[in-house]
Amino acid sequence: GVDLARTAYLPRADVLLQENRSTRNNLSSFLLPQGVIPNISGPVLPGDSPTMRYNSAAGLFISWEPFDLGLRGARVGQAKGETLQAERARELTEFDVSVSAADTFLALLAAEEAVRSARATVGRFEIFARSIAVLAKNQLRPGVDASRAEAELARARTVLAQAEQSADVARTLLAQALGEPEAIVKPATGPLLNLPPDVSVREPSYIEHPEALLQGAAVETARARKRVADASAKPRFFLQASGSDRGSGFLPNGLPNADGGAGFGPDTPNWAVGAAVTYAIADGAERSARRKAEHANEQAEKARYEQTLQALQARHLAAVAQVKGALKVAASTPAALAAARDAQRQTAARYAQGLATVSDVSEAENLLTRAEIEDALARLGVWRGFLAEARASGDLAPWLSLTSGGGTSAAGSSTRETTSRRSAAGSERSRAMAAPGAGDERSPRSGR
Repeated sequence: GVDLARTAYLPRADVLLQENRSTRNNLSSFLLPQGVIPNISGPVLPGDSPTMRYNSAAGLFISWEPFDLGLRGARVGQAKGETLQAERARELTEFDVSVSAADTFLALLAAEEAVRSARATVGRFEIFARSIAVLAKNQLRPGVDASRAEAELARARTVLAQAEQSADVARTLLAQALGEPEAIVKPATGPLLNLPPDVSVREPSYIEHPEALLQGAAVETARARKRVADASAKPRFFLQASGSDRGSGFLPNGLPNADGGAGFGPDTPNWAVGAAVTYAIADGAERSARRKAEHANEQAEKARYEQTLQALQARHLAAVAQVKGALKVAASTPAALAAARDAQRQTAARYAQGLATVSDVSEAENLLTRAEIEDALARLGVWRGFLAEARASGDLAPWLSLTSGGGTSAAGSSTRETTSRRSAAGSERSRAMAAPGAGDERSPRSGR
């Protein structure tokens, strides 16, 4: 688009080659501008004739706009604004894809933790069911206890199958998020099953967020369109040159040339050099309306920019609240898990002594399973909260630095390259679009 806009600075050259065989009947009359009846040059003849002769023409017309009043520059600026807007959209897309991959990775870890807990529950129920079966066979426990234990084992295996199904689906979604749907993903958990070493939350720069940069580019593009509308209302100046050669099979008095082949080739040259100024007077109302519309579009994009900054700020505050809440939950789940383990051991011991029922053992096992899953999800919830904070901040680098503390995760590998490219784009370009309309007293950043 920029290259196309810059071609307006080049001169325009049109070449014409024409050969026809026609009559020469001409009248003294007037025709309104139209494109149906061909033009005829020559004297007005007293009568008409069907006689035909050759006519030929060749010509070159060159037109060049040596200077303008800002129109071509405004169009180039509009194309540059659209280019930058497309680049910002690409960066935002890469960032969103990276965040999505990281979030899908955490979802896979949560599903695998559910599988691990369900598998442990199945193992405990298998041991319990075997021991009950032996006791029931020796008539030391009623047969109903053995049946109940087998039922609980079957239910635990069902829960395990469902958890494995969820993990397989999450694994497929992660492979898709990484751009390799058929890949077999084996995530390295790294430090993600523990709490982050640094739980502090930083204050982001919202104007550096990819969404803010994209909307800032939209403001610049709208402003460039307004400049084009303003420049279109000015006159245009052209230098023009023409060279032509014509041939006719008719004589100057309108009579046919005795030579039937006369006029087949051009033999009468002409040339001209001049200047022209054009201005569409009747388009004033249209130009005024267009300028008002483009001004309104610019103000709308500025309002969207302010709205984007407010939304980013609200999103960051929500992410901070999510982190704080997740930290509180993660601080309480270890105690609940320890209590559930003690309850499971004590209930099993009480059952062995005949002081508890199979229902008590089953309830204790289910309580332990839930506590294990909740404890794992609580820690992953902290990481998910920090990921939400990184998304609201528009920068995954701090989150990736935390994940790389004890290993490299699939989410890290999927987002690290994007973050590096985004950083390499340069702070100059970021600062340029961070303040759309710098120097304009009506900039979207005014008062912020």
